[in-house]
Amino acid sequence: KPSSLLLKIPERTLMPLPDDARLFAVIPGAGVGARTGAPLPKQYLTVRGHTVAEHTLRRLLSVEKIQSLVVATAGADLWWPQLSVSHHGRIRSVLGGVTRADSVLECLHALSGTAKDTDWVLVHDMARPCVCRTDIEKLIDACGDQGALLAAPIIDTVKRADGEQIKESVSRADRAEDFGFF
Repeated sequence: KPSSLLLKIPERTLMPLPDDARLFAVIPGAGVGARTGAPLPKQYLTVRGHTVAEHTLRRLLSVEKIQSLVVATAGADLWWPQLSVSHHGRIRSVLGGVTRADSVLECLHALSGTAKDTDWVLVHDMARPCVCRTDIEKLIDACGDQGALLAAPIIDTVKRADGEQIKESVSRADRAEDFGFF
């Protein structure tokens, strides 16, 4: 767990979500985890007796302001239907896309019949379980009228390489995004 969190927000007066706004969560989870080299996608690896997906979704479900979660999974996903959390009343599933952006878009399409233009959407990857409920609530309270980004500073050095040649240092952060639905 990161020791401190940064809210990256526009330079303006902050205000919480409007009283009439509802909040939905979009969870891209269609990745295959190719970089991990594991025999299954990283969201289904077990950590402390539960899958990464279960940890992530339980944390999001603990935020009472979130009306419902839409999870994008891969078409050949054999693990998702076996998780008890996949049958939770506040969760619905959609077929994800080829990329993360495609999966987010599929989730947004699924919300188009439910969400109004005054509602807000939080996006958080299913393979990112280390987000705290209190940090999500701070993000929601800080979104103002343009949204916000929750970022955790990292202490490890990350390098970008071209083959075997290191090209540059790269800044990375786990992220959750919050924006208006329109």
